Amino acid sequence: MDGSVTDWSGLPDDILSLVFDLLECTDLLRSAAVCSAWRKVFSDARNLNVCPRRQTPCLLYCTEAAGASAVGMYSLLERREYTIPLPDPPISNRTWIGSSHG
Repeated sequence: MDGSVTDWSGLPDDILSLVFDLLECTDLLRSAAVCSAWRKVFSDARNLNVCPRRQTPCLLYCTEAAGASAVGMYSLLERREYTIPLPDPPISNRTWIGSSHG
């Protein structure tokens, strides 16, 4: 090994989209935090309502521990719980919360 570092932010958008299509929901969300280029590809796909392959369902729920500005999410695949912050208005002012195709 020569100790060189690969610049993964330079991957072409179409290749990155193909990789994103293979990720589970939690990994896809994490990928958006890698760099601004990856976040842009993720945001573009989300804004176009592009759905990746069928995902293992996650359970969304309200919990007092998460507060009014967050929901709990349980990943059946990872057997792990997450807290997802939500934009305003707080949950108490929302009409509904749901999970598409899950």
